[in-house]
Amino acid sequence: MIKYLFFVCLLWSGTIFSQDQATFYFDVDQDYLNRTSEVKFTRWLQDNQQIKISRIEAYCDSTASFAYNKRLANSRAEHIKKRLEENTILIDSTAIVVAFGDDFIGATQHGIHRKVVVFYQKIVRNSDLIIPSLVQNVNTVNPLEAPVTLTSIDLTTQLQKAKAGEFIILQNVNFKFNSEVMVDPAADILKELLRFMQLEPTLKIEIQGHICCNSDPKDIKLSTRRAKAVRDYLISNGISQQRLSYKGFGSNKPLFILPEKNEKERAANRRVEILIVQK
Repeated sequence: MIKYLFFVCLLWSGTIFSQDQATFYFDVDQDYLNRTSEVKFTRWLQDNQQIKISRIEAYCDSTASFAYNKRLANSRAEHIKKRLEENTILIDSTAIVVAFGDDFIGATQHGIHRKVVVFYQKIVRNSDLIIPSLVQNVNTVNPLEAPVTLTSIDLTTQLQKAKAGEFIILQNVNFKFNSEVMVDPAADILKELLRFMQLEPTLKIEIQGHICCNSDPKDIKLSTRRAKAVRDYLISNGISQQRLSYKGFGSNKPLFILPEKNEKERAANRRVEILIVQK
């Protein structure tokens, strides 16, 4: 049994935290993919539907001015980002988009540095790794609201980097069917949020609840109760009510258009976010 758990842990760590990258090239002075990379990009999209983008880096060569190259690199990054969004590829809420002009080592190697590098991680569902003691009771969770584990930068790092007005998705905050009762591992992420708020007494947040699969714009009751449940957890552990507010949006602010096409889209729409109000 110990060997089995050890093997599963190795499999888990090797899958969830590994990060891949794909590189696509552009012709000189162009912000759309060259013919070869267009074919590669299309095939890559077909083979990588269950991924999350963590970083996009765009580069230019040094054949023009720094300002021009910076603008061109940014256009290349935005081109790829738009293509990913059009293909409903999940982009992490903390994803970083970086545009380099010719301000990097190797910029004079023209052809190989007219490129965009996409860093991404595979999305791993709980059902992909079956550990008997961790399997949820199938009678307590709606199949359309089953927990989905997404790889991400840890919450503390996101909170440290976030500015007022920015949103952070609380990964793995899941609930029982048609209920505001949370399902583990929500406790872990909420403990992390609690610790950060204890260390940063000036931080104020708004907790926002969202649901999937419901086209009625007036039905916000469940999402409101779930947002309130997160707020109540923080208050019960000593965080001042003055630092917390909450709001439910139902399905009015989906990341993917309703009706969702698949479980990836339902999982993305079914979420709890926090808005940084003051830091």
